[in-house]
Amino acid sequence: HHETGVAEFATMAMLMLPRRVCHYDQRLRRGDWRGSVMWGEPPELETLVGKRVLIVGIGHIGKEIAVRVKAFGAHVVGVTRDASREIIAADRLVEFSRWRGELPHADYVIASVRLTAETEGLFGSAEFAAMQRSAYFINVSRATVAQEAALYEALLKNTIAGAAIDVWYRHPQRRDEVCLPSNQPFHELTNVLMSPTRSSWTRDMLAGRTRDVAENIRRLQQRRELINRGKGTERHTSLGGSHGQ
Repeated sequence: HHETGVAEFATMAMLMLPRRVCHYDQRLRRGDWRGSVMWGEPPELETLVGKRVLIVGIGHIGKEIAVRVKAFGAHVVGVTRDASREIIAADRLVEFSRWRGELPHADYVIASVRLTAETEGLFGSAEFAAMQRSAYFINVSRATVAQEAALYEALLKNTIAGAAIDVWYRHPQRRDEVCLPSNQPFHELTNVLMSPTRSSWTRDMLAGRTRDVAENIRRLQQRRELINRGKGTERHTSLGGSHGQ
């Protein structure tokens, strides 16, 4: 039940990053109206209509992201191990072996893969360099799917336009511990939307899981087949992964 929350976070990021919502919010709090329609300045903001979204790993989360961004008029390319299977949410499917060839054409690149030996460090300097300078990277997979230093350098040097990150490289061990989420100073960059691994942590997610547990207890008592069995295998055979909680 976490895929809805994660998909909404990714969609929110695609709306917020090019519109620089946090930037203009902070400006206006200081009384700064630059960029307003009032002065007839050339517009800077982008919309999602017609944008190309590359979802690397179009499993449970990726499909939910695709449904949402297509509602905004975006074109979705999904990366999967089996491009012959039907995924209505995507406009086009690409085999995993060919996903890097899609990078130069994408306005948004979303990492939504399982963390495996094959996907660890999947996004490095070469992959970020292949992206458009105007493109955005969104990671809702596992932190180490993207190489930490390479991602930071790509953002620092404006190799890519920006990123939204909900999964991190360092975590606190105590609730009251002050802990920066990376060995790199992502927090000093203005083109990063940072989230403390919370996109999936919604009330609806918890309620859904609670209902499933209760239903499985009832089914176990009645000696009936349990729900959600086999989903782990399904996620493994596709590239779709679970969120990094």
